[in-house]
Amino acid sequence: MTAITATIKDPSSAKAHFERLKQQLTEQGNLLSPENRQDVLAQMDTRFGISQGDAEQAYDRLVAKADESMKAAQDNLLAVRQQSLEAADVAAEAVSKAAFGAFIASLLGLVAAATGAIVGRAPAVPARVVLG
Repeated sequence: MTAITATIKDPSSAKAHFERLKQQLTEQGNLLSPENRQDVLAQMDTRFGISQGDAEQAYDRLVAKADESMKAAQDNLLAVRQQSLEAADVAAEAVSKAAFGAFIASLLGLVAAATGAIVGRAPAVPARVVLG
């Protein structure tokens, strides 16, 4: 299961997925790790002829952009979570109002049935005793 699928199924796990992704990018031996920085800078010089200073600036911009993107994604996730909570509150209020309306309708039906039973009752007929 991918991190995206897991996050959709359980939004509360999103923060852990972001932290894991950040760790995977920055831990030892990975693209943005301090240990790998020198190798990347050397490759930029060897393959593309980019000077050490320019390569450092480009690498620092890449790291800053990755951090910025991670922060923006986390902020967007928090916004979506807040919108979901607000939508759930609106839905709960609507269900509450509907349930209250159903209760009132049932109560009115009970009153109407009781009134109909009292008003529509057949008049009492005196009993006749037949002697025979």
